[in-house]
Amino acid sequence: MSESLSLELTKEQRELLLDGLRFVRSARALDVRDPKPGEDLTRKAELSEVDELVCLLEKGPTSTVNA
Repeated sequence: MSESLSLELTKEQRELLLDGLRFVRSARALDVRDPKPGEDLTRKAELSEVDELVCLLEKGPTSTVNA
C-alpha cells in the first residue's frame, strides 16, 4: 500500500467497515484452493493486508490512515 487516503467515518460506518473486513478475512482464510506453489504465500499476504486495514481502523475514529 503506497498511497495515502484520509476518511471521515461515523462510528457506525467504521463498525460496518470493520465487520466487512472481518468477513473478507474469514472468507480468504477458509477459501478452498488447489495446492499450487506459492499459493500459501499468496493467502498469507492477502490475510496480512486485511489485518493491517483492521488494525488501522481499530486505532480509533479520529485516527488518520496513511499508507
